Amino acid sequence: MTIQIPLPNSAKINFVQNEVKNSGDCIAELLANRSFDADLASAREASRDSLYATWNDKLSNSLATAYPLYLHLLVNPQLAEHVLADRYFSPEGGARKRRPCQGKPALLALQYVTRPCGVDNLKSCSAYSAILELAKDRQVLPGEFASAMARSSLKEALAHKRGNRKPIIKRRTFRLRLSGGMGPVSYHDFPVPAAPDDAFYDRVVSAIRKLLGNAAEAPDNR
Repeated sequence: MTIQIPLPNSAKINFVQNEVKNSGDCIAELLANRSFDADLASAREASRDSLYATWNDKLSNSLATAYPLYLHLLVNPQLAEHVLADRYFSPEGGARKRRPCQGKPALLALQYVTRPCGVDNLKSCSAYSAILELAKDRQVLPGEFASAMARSSLKEALAHKRGNRKPIIKRRTFRLRLSGGMGPVSYHDFPVPAAPDDAFYDRVVSAIRKLLGNAAEAPDNR
C-alpha cells in the first residue's frame, strides 16, 4: 500500500491593484445643473461617424456627448431603460443581435451616441468606452471633457481599465491519493484557502486517517 500526497502547484494569482472608486455622491457633483433628458437628447444628435475620425473629433463629439450620459447612468442605473428603449437596441433595429449589458454603462452610453454596426465598429466602441471611465475616475467635468482628456490616449485608458479589474485568483486544490494492492484508488480533494489555518490541517489529517482506515478494511485480492 502506498500513500501519494502530491503537493499543490504554487498558486497562480494575478494580483491587480484596485484603485479607489469614486462614490455616487462625487459623480453626482459632476452632473450639477445638468438634465438627463437634455443630455439624452443631445446624445442622439451626435454624428455616429465622429468616433472613427480624428482624436480631437472623437473627444469633442461622440465621447464628449456620451460622457454626461454615462455619468447619469452611474448615478441612477434605472435610467438605462430610457436608453435601451431606443429603436437601435431593439431586434428590428438590426444593429445588434442582443442588448448590451446594463452593467457596462460607459459602453451603453457610447453605443447610444455612435450606433456602431458590424463587429469591428462594435469592438472599437467597446474599447473607446474606457476613455469615459478614465475621465470619470479623474473627476472630469462634462463641460471640460475635451480639453481635460486631450493629452490622454486610448492605450492609457485601456491600461487604466485593466488596472481597475478585480484580482483573478485561480483556485488551489490539495489532493490526497491512496492506492495499493488490487483495491480501488481513493481520492480526497481540499480547496486550499489563501491562508491555511489549523482547521484546514485538521481536515487533511482527518481525511488521511479515514483513507487509511478504509484501506485497512478493504480485502486484499492478491
